[in-house]
Amino acid sequence: MTVRKEVKGLLLDGKKPADIYVSSYRFGTDYAFDVTVMSPFKATKLGQSAAFVEVTASDASSGKYTKYAMDLIGVDFKLQPIPWEASGGAGASTRSFVRTIAKAVAARWRCRWQWIEWRIRMELSVIVQREGAAMILRRQVDDEPSW
Repeated sequence: MTVRKEVKGLLLDGKKPADIYVSSYRFGTDYAFDVTVMSPFKATKLGQSAAFVEVTASDASSGKYTKYAMDLIGVDFKLQPIPWEASGGAGASTRSFVRTIAKAVAARWRCRWQWIEWRIRMELSVIVQREGAAMILRRQVDDEPSW
């Protein structure tokens, strides 16, 4: 298994659908993992986000498949979105990806994979929230009136 970051030219038009590219990830198939972060507080998603858990992450994942649908015909890898919500929530494919990593780490360290999975998810959730807060603060500073 080989892991590469931000592989360019995976698609004919030069688009880069992968933040993380893993050769022979599952059953000898290469996977292109596309990390995406969406805010559940967008006006168009607020009602759904309040009513359903992780709907924004699910929509982000669907959006990636739709965006690259025509470009992925005939490629020799599988696209797998890794959606995060800006609030720290993770979509089902994200949880599965983190669980796979946790099991591999736990086997190497000879400990419970559940603990490793929890730790990875918590740390990544905090990173997503911290970066979201930093982005909001930068916007507020940039949007200040110059009087």
